Amino acid sequence: MSDNLGAGAPFRVDYTELKKFAQEHDLNAEELTQWAAGDPDFPERYLATHGKVNFGTYLKIREFMASKQIAGTAFAEHNLQTSTALRAAVTATKATEEANAAAITATKMV
Repeated sequence: MSDNLGAGAPFRVDYTELKKFAQEHDLNAEELTQWAAGDPDFPERYLATHGKVNFGTYLKIREFMASKQIAGTAFAEHNLQTSTALRAAVTATKATEEANAAAITATKMV
């Protein structure tokens, strides 16, 4: 797609680029999910290593990890929704273009 199209220029859609963008969102979602999960055993290992004297820190680590899980999961879901919407837009736009092209081809010139 070119940014320097004139006002009367046709609208161009690069389906390959949109599909790549959707794949990138899928990859981001996967990476965010892995990041959000982190190491679920870390708080317990921390407590076992540092003892009950650091129980306050242990609680903060658990709080942080829960918050990270919630935020990461939400952001990953947002990325998945975006990739799904991009693919749906490609499908709908292609179908419209094909229907319009068929209508033009079927129309007889007078």
